[in-house]
Amino acid sequence: KEAKEAEKKIKQAKKKEKEKEKQREKLAKEIAKAEKLRDAAEEKLLMERVEGCYLEGRDCYKARQYGEAIKLFQKTIKLKPDYTKASRYLKKARKKWEKQKEKESKKKLD
Repeated sequence: KEAKEAEKKIKQAKKKEKEKEKQREKLAKEIAKAEKLRDAAEEKLLMERVEGCYLEGRDCYKARQYGEAIKLFQKTIKLKPDYTKASRYLKKARKKWEKQKEKESKKKLD
């Protein structure tokens, strides 16, 4: 009789352990899902900042404010190193800035 009781308790304990394991697995899945949502939200915020810096830099470039444009494109690239549009505009802005400085130097000499 005692052996049957012990066996019954063992089965109950194993059943509870399986339920707990299922709960742990369910929680792990929920955590993973929440982490993915958080990562996606962080990436979206980052891209909003990146795009904002880039667009502001592009506006400065178009307004021939090359020094400010360079700073903004550098900030964009610092936030997202593989943002190729900013890299291209940074190169253009540096060239234009150099030409602008040369013209200013020539004007001072005249």
